[in-house]
Amino acid sequence: MAADNLAEHYLTNLANGTGFLINPLVFWVRPGSAFLQTVHAAARRLGFLSLYLNLGQTDDSEQQLQNLIDKALGWRRAQPWNTTLAGKLDLLQQRKRKKVVLLMDDADRAWESEAGRNMMFALKAAREQMNLGRGEIGLLLMLAGADEAGLRWLVRGHAAPFLGASVKELPQGVV
Repeated sequence: MAADNLAEHYLTNLANGTGFLINPLVFWVRPGSAFLQTVHAAARRLGFLSLYLNLGQTDDSEQQLQNLIDKALGWRRAQPWNTTLAGKLDLLQQRKRKKVVLLMDDADRAWESEAGRNMMFALKAAREQMNLGRGEIGLLLMLAGADEAGLRWLVRGHAAPFLGASVKELPQGVV
């Protein structure tokens, strides 16, 4: 399956809640930025509001994510009120009237710092706020990284923010 077709397949299944139980979330072991950029383009083509963040390129991942959301909201600087990550993502989805796809490369690095771990729990809260009890999915998360152990920290164990989600490997030949 070509990367473009695979990207559309994952996006469609996640958005419809099929193939992933009730978890509009997928983790990939080292798909590489090229594939995530393909997913990013496919998401926009399919009418999603797609956000891409590479945790390997920042020391303050939560602030980078906040800035990315602020930019998508059209805010030039931080707002005076204290809005949670979940609140901002929810506001973004409501204002743009599109499902939000958050693509995060090097997500396996999140477990390395307290700020990164807190960001993942904030994303869990956002996913629950935007997807449960609304009749439709508002936030899709696609997280990728090279360190399988780091990704597994996010999905296994009593303290895992995304307990029960699965870590997938891309089929051979997809980059």
